[in-house]
Amino acid sequence: MVTALDLSLVLLVLVNQPIDIAGLPQLDDGDFVGVSPDYLKMAAIPFRIIQLIVVFATVVAAILLSPWLILAGLVLVAQVQLVPVFRRLAYPYLGYLAREHDFSVRYGLINRTVTTIPFKRIQNSVVNQGPLERRFGLSTLRISSAGGSLSIPGMPFEDASRLRAFVAMNASLLVEDDADGA
Repeated sequence: MVTALDLSLVLLVLVNQPIDIAGLPQLDDGDFVGVSPDYLKMAAIPFRIIQLIVVFATVVAAILLSPWLILAGLVLVAQVQLVPVFRRLAYPYLGYLAREHDFSVRYGLINRTVTTIPFKRIQNSVVNQGPLERRFGLSTLRISSAGGSLSIPGMPFEDASRLRAFVAMNASLLVEDDADGA
């Protein structure tokens, strides 16, 4: 006796054929657009300020308490300097790619990550510009979906605004197409 479950399993096996992975489209590294080089200059400023504060506090502590505190200050300054160094090393891997049906972001120095969100899953897109970003003409594009969000810092403001409008337009068109087809 053949049950409905047996028939559905047979149908699943017949319909769900293996895919040749070699024939699938790829996200090539050359297709990604990098962020502005001014991003590195802008992102280093807070760390430079912290370094100045640490140097000032170290000198004051060394004068008032003990000259040996200069060593501790030097260690702290070196640690603060590591963040901009790692950011500079990771800079070539920070990029974005807008395609016909999705948006991808690539980042990471040690753990390289590529995240893609289909336009029909996008719920919100925002262009944010803090004081330092305004000074450098840069902004951060944040794209949110039900599964999480992507942030692309260091984009020129005009590019981020155009890309945000493109994402919003495509997301709404795809949602309307899904509603019409349902």
